[in-house]
Amino acid sequence: MSKKEIFLRLLRELRNRAADAELAEMRIQDAVARVAHYLHDQRERFFQESRPLSEEQRRIASRFFSPALLDAVRIVELTHRRLEKPPFYAEANAQGFSTCRTLRTWPR
Repeated sequence: MSKKEIFLRLLRELRNRAADAELAEMRIQDAVARVAHYLHDQRERFFQESRPLSEEQRRIASRFFSPALLDAVRIVELTHRRLEKPPFYAEANAQGFSTCRTLRTWPR
């Protein structure tokens, strides 16, 4: 194989890798947008029944977060209810993202 053929082969390989990286970046941006949309929807859904952190929760979290942030945090305890599985989970699993856990398998 000539030097020119080797160079052209490497150039094609680099172009393919660049295209793969661009596709991967687009998929990451899409995934981030979907997660953000899901979180926003959940916030809207549960905001009315949310409450500020208790004094005990604030005391524990204050070692890691600013008072201003803790003032803005609201929580909901789902008694006898579960969050719905995000709509993008099935598609992500179908695409081979096996790290998408169900809510039941999340660490507690």
